[in-house]
Amino acid sequence: SAVNPGDVKRVSCCVYGDGATGRGFCWFTTEKSATDLQLIKTADFTGDFTGAKTYTGSATLYRSQLSDAKEMIQLQVTQLRKQENESLEKLTMARNNLLSAEENLRTATVGFEEGVISANTALAAQTAWLQAHSEYIDAGIELQMLAAALDKAEGNHTVEE
Repeated sequence: SAVNPGDVKRVSCCVYGDGATGRGFCWFTTEKSATDLQLIKTADFTGDFTGAKTYTGSATLYRSQLSDAKEMIQLQVTQLRKQENESLEKLTMARNNLLSAEENLRTATVGFEEGVISANTALAAQTAWLQAHSEYIDAGIELQMLAAALDKAEGNHTVEE
């Protein structure tokens, strides 16, 4: 496909082969397509490129880099999805532990108020509940961070101003 001249971002000339006679050109475009480069001496330029030498370019290197980048992104997305599933399981386990700790704390509190459980046992139940609650919060934060990283890797990340 054709590329507009304004889409060419950089053109560089380098030695290609014999330094006295050989030159190579690299140019970068916003399109992934083969492009032609026309060269004409400034003195011979009359407003058009009649008589210019034409060189055909290719986008092989960019296609290779693009393919590698797509593979890396797909790998990152796959890894993040796996981590997200593991984090969801961790959150479910933390929620179940929290529910058990809440029931244990309720039982310990009632027992302490009735005088059948010692203060140390009630404090241990309170400590276990705090630990379970902290793990539940941590698991939720981890899941949210992985979800944000997954959105970013999939290109769904938006920046709010």
